[in-house]
Amino acid sequence: LLAGTQGARYGVAVDRDLGVVEGPDLTVLALPNIAAKPWLPAAVVTKGKIFLLVDSNVFTAPEDTPVDRPEQAVFIPASLFPTQFLKTDTAIVEFSLLGMRHAVPQEEMKDDLALLPFVPVPGTPEIVLGVAELQGELLPVLDLAALCGRRTPIGKNSRMMHLVNGDFHALVITDEVAGSRQLNVETQR
Repeated sequence: LLAGTQGARYGVAVDRDLGVVEGPDLTVLALPNIAAKPWLPAAVVTKGKIFLLVDSNVFTAPEDTPVDRPEQAVFIPASLFPTQFLKTDTAIVEFSLLGMRHAVPQEEMKDDLALLPFVPVPGTPEIVLGVAELQGELLPVLDLAALCGRRTPIGKNSRMMHLVNGDFHALVITDEVAGSRQLNVETQR
């Protein structure tokens, strides 16, 4: 594949040419911080498909020039759960992962979704399966089973939970979302 910027031409080895993405409905969206790299800062979204966007500076930056890395974002949680736990009854949403039941505070679950299409992003932490587009924003797709050195099997019944805590938004893969219930103080531990 031939590519170029500023009059220079570069050859990139590829398995096959998949064509050109163009049209009026293209949207360029920044990758979430957990998935972004200096050479891979964004993606193009069109007709429900996500195409990772390699920054043209990958071709033009001299080898001895240090890469300007964006400052790693620090997420600021805004959950009431720590102040409620063991003190008041708390609403939770239960979900299944690798055959085990888990829960998240209901206030942190924005939505229960069917599996959205997502694309893997190279060089991300093991917990990040890729990114998916939701309501005009690219969100990281997380597999919590990676924290135990495993992978959640993805099937036709798999779900995604859209979790929000402060300025952190993510889609978490689950086997199923079982629903919400009150967790009274006596059962909290």
